Amino acid sequence: MNLLLDHRTPLHLDLERVNRGEEENVEGYFLSGIICGDQWVYRNPFAARLYDDEIAVAACMRKMADYARGGPDFYSLAEGAQDHYLAMLIEQSIQSGDEITSTVQPWAED
Repeated sequence: MNLLLDHRTPLHLDLERVNRGEEENVEGYFLSGIICGDQWVYRNPFAARLYDDEIAVAACMRKMADYARGGPDFYSLAEGAQDHYLAMLIEQSIQSGDEITSTVQPWAED
């Protein structure tokens, strides 16, 4: 990650994954968070030992619960439709071996 300390001083920082349960640690293996330099840019919000995809599902479920209680949406129907459309094109490309070109769909237009 590249940042500027000031208008003349670039900083070059790496994103570092921090795991628990490594090197004979008995906590169990799971993501603790992501650090950039000396700052946490992401912390696993769940106390349970979850794999990355389980963390993603849990975060979606939490956001859906917030939405069901009247909170903001977080993954619109248009975004879901676009993701599904791209997944179908990927599958079509795998099955046919051909290069597939996507087109702008009506839900993606402003």
